[in-house]
Amino acid sequence: MTIHENDVRRSARELRSLLLGLGGTHEPAVVEKSRERMSPTPDPLLAARLVRVQAELDATKALLEASLLREAALRADIARRNPET
Repeated sequence: MTIHENDVRRSARELRSLLLGLGGTHEPAVVEKSRERMSPTPDPLLAARLVRVQAELDATKALLEASLLREAALRADIARRNPET
């Protein structure tokens, strides 16, 4: 299973919307951004949690990217060692 950057962004956007109480992400991104600007300032604890969750998402994305690079390197190494397969 390959995880694309768009999947990570969509998940982060959905999580951000849920944490801020904005609902789902079925609206266009432009509308969502304007709703974020118009919404009241979130609770400080909620905002801090959002920052932590975003950092966790970024770390997970970095781990996934590293894993994909390792997998690609292993596949290339296997292909180089076994050219007939």
